[in-house]
Amino acid sequence: MPGEPKTVIMALGGSIVFPKDELDIQRIGELAGVLKTLADNGHSIAVVVGGGGIARKYIDAARKIGSTEAECDLLGIDITRTNARLFTYALKEYRAIPEPASSFKEALTAIRPGKILVMCGTELGQTTDTAAAKLAEYARADLFLIITAVGGIFEEDPMKTPRAKKLAVVTEDRLNEFINVTELKAGISQVIDPTTAIILRRAKIQTFVIGGNADEIVSAVEEGKHNGTTIVFRR
Repeated sequence: MPGEPKTVIMALGGSIVFPKDELDIQRIGELAGVLKTLADNGHSIAVVVGGGGIARKYIDAARKIGSTEAECDLLGIDITRTNARLFTYALKEYRAIPEPASSFKEALTAIRPGKILVMCGTELGQTTDTAAAKLAEYARADLFLIITAVGGIFEEDPMKTPRAKKLAVVTEDRLNEFINVTELKAGISQVIDPTTAIILRRAKIQTFVIGGNADEIVSAVEEGKHNGTTIVFRR
């Protein structure tokens, strides 16, 4: 049975929407179906779509021809907008606005029960996860989901260490360890970047880091149950 209606903000990693840097239409359709189910259950849904490997390829190419980090950021934002626009096409009548939102003001006016808002990257020097965390804070969201290919937070990089231990719970103190540990540059790819960690720490919104399995996303929203990582904040 559906739970109480919630305002849910999702940071949808580009590698989830476009696995292996391919335009997987079936995958996009599956994810769109999940969001439609949640919208049908009365939830207010906003999704910020990342650039993924496609964006990183463009950014790497731009660096090789001498582009600045600001120029690389702009290129990355353009790719996230293209990804987000394609994603909106799969949502049709569930879109809150016909184009991906490019500002928080625009997004806030469109978030409402039974609708799905799609948003892209917004600012230089920030990841789409940061944009999603900011939107969650602005919208006073009930739940923030970070949906990633690895499906949680690990003690070590699971892409490099296959037997790395997944953390079921990450406390606010442990979250602080993510701050100032990575150089912030265009195309950054890690589960929680430093700026996102800072926003989550101050906003204290219920946050789950999970995978892209359809049933798990629905279960996380409706029942608070998932196989990923829960971030716990002091009140």
